[in-house]
Amino acid sequence: MVETDLVRSLLEARIRLTVPIWSIVRESQTVEDIFQEVVLRALKQHDQFTDEGHLMAWSRTTAKNLAVDFLRQRGKSQVMDAGVLDRIWTISDEDAQGLKERQDALRNCLKTVPPRQREMIRLRYGEGLSCAEVATRIGTTLDAIYKRLSRTHSQLRKCVEVALQGETS
Repeated sequence: MVETDLVRSLLEARIRLTVPIWSIVRESQTVEDIFQEVVLRALKQHDQFTDEGHLMAWSRTTAKNLAVDFLRQRGKSQVMDAGVLDRIWTISDEDAQGLKERQDALRNCLKTVPPRQREMIRLRYGEGLSCAEVATRIGTTLDAIYKRLSRTHSQLRKCVEVALQGETS
């Protein structure tokens, strides 16, 4: 497979590959690192891929293995049954497009959240800290974090719903 076609195919399939990775590792930066590693490994052996289907099958397997390896290196056991893990990787193109639209809407909605709430969200989901760790880092109580997260989740959910309704109208 030609390198330019390989890169194009992987970039077009980015959402289909990164969403399942995130569901395993739950750390945004690690998702990006794993995706980049898949691309680099694919480029090193580009001549072994017969077609795009072969590349995608190899990429899904490689990404899944890298994600599970990441958990093992962190001393975390696999949090999902193997059957569930396999089903995660069967996201269709239509599902991937819907996920991308939701992701874009969420990204835009996050811009409307006050900086302190955005920082709390970044710590909790971007860095993968527990609520107790977020409370310590911010200097507040665990109960306050739970309440703030709940309100922020609600605010973001409503904003995303409105944004997606605007797209379908």
